[in-house]
Amino acid sequence: MKFPKNTDFIKDFQDESADSAKEEAASPSPSEDFAALLGESLRSNTKRLKVGDKIRGKILVLGQEDVFVSTGTQHDGMLAKRELLDEHGICNYKVDDVLELFVTQVRGTDIRL
Repeated sequence: MKFPKNTDFIKDFQDESADSAKEEAASPSPSEDFAALLGESLRSNTKRLKVGDKIRGKILVLGQEDVFVSTGTQHDGMLAKRELLDEHGICNYKVDDVLELFVTQVRGTDIRL
């Protein structure tokens, strides 16, 4: 059994393949995109905290003993949950609440509030 040659179909297929290859060559690979985004993130977020700085941060995690708070830098800060307890021993804060805190210690990436 012989099939008729459809040169138009073959030509269209070859053209689409060539266009696809050009697009892939022109666009950066996912790893290049990630590297560029990471580099931009690191450059734009170079704020450094020091002891005594006052920050406003959102509660990210309210753990059993510790609370993690966004600091506006690359690294989150931490404070003891007991610092947030009222006179009855109750914590009236929840995740996403915003606190005003002071930096009490900075050691490398460890920020205590």
